[in-house]
Amino acid sequence: MPMHLTVEWTRPLKLRHSDKHIYWCDETEEIPKSPGVYIFAVMKRSGKLVPVYVGQAHNVYTRVRNHMSDHRSLMRRIKKAPSGTRVVMGGKLRRGSGVQVKRSLDLIEDQLISKFLGEGYKLANVSCTGRPHHILTFRGNSTTLTLTPECIWVRA
Repeated sequence: MPMHLTVEWTRPLKLRHSDKHIYWCDETEEIPKSPGVYIFAVMKRSGKLVPVYVGQAHNVYTRVRNHMSDHRSLMRRIKKAPSGTRVVMGGKLRRGSGVQVKRSLDLIEDQLISKFLGEGYKLANVSCTGRPHHILTFRGNSTTLTLTPECIWVRA
């Protein structure tokens, strides 16, 4: 049965250097305290967002705060990302009745990772978790290539 899923994103919330943590966000109250997904990213001067890490959680607020306080290796990777303002965005999952939360979150996270990897972004969670995956690359006739992405990441 087809699912209709919606993710309602917060605005990009700035991360700042902290004495206690590598990065901290003073505006975490805006992050949903419900199931959803989140993205740590870098915002370029142009306003373009460069994703660094994609995750999911049953409580996005708690997970993001735990990452900032306890996941030093992830925060170091975010620090090493290209120049720009470090941000985090939380996305609240909206789903129809009878749609499983875990299945929905897995699907959304996988699709976001696939999209970003297919666009050539280097994500910290792929190299950190060692998640098995395949990379599909499309080449050939330029007219046909307008219909397909250049590259797709697919979970094994």
